[in-house]
Amino acid sequence: MTTSTDISLQLKYDLKELLNWLPKDFREDEHVQQVIMLFLKTGGKSLAAHYIKMMATPFKTDFDLIRKRAAEEELKEDAEEETEGEKPDDEDETVSPIECSLDELL
Repeated sequence: MTTSTDISLQLKYDLKELLNWLPKDFREDEHVQQVIMLFLKTGGKSLAAHYIKMMATPFKTDFDLIRKRAAEEELKEDAEEETEGEKPDDEDETVSPIECSLDELL
């Protein structure tokens, strides 16, 4: 059975290793270190590593989101223009089978 000092030494070792995975901006942040230690204690090294991967993934900036939204709106406008070029259903020159049979009877 392991003693509490062994566990704390292992946690410290794991914390030190995981801090090396962090982007430089976050390595000295005490809050980030506390959160990683909490993840180490509750979920183990794999959960803490997942948290670090999520932190290292850059969030999309507002500019990227605006550019994506503009591209989607442009595609939507193009699709609307294509549908406007087609004839509406009520101006369609084809006659339904029911209308044909009525015309033939009269």
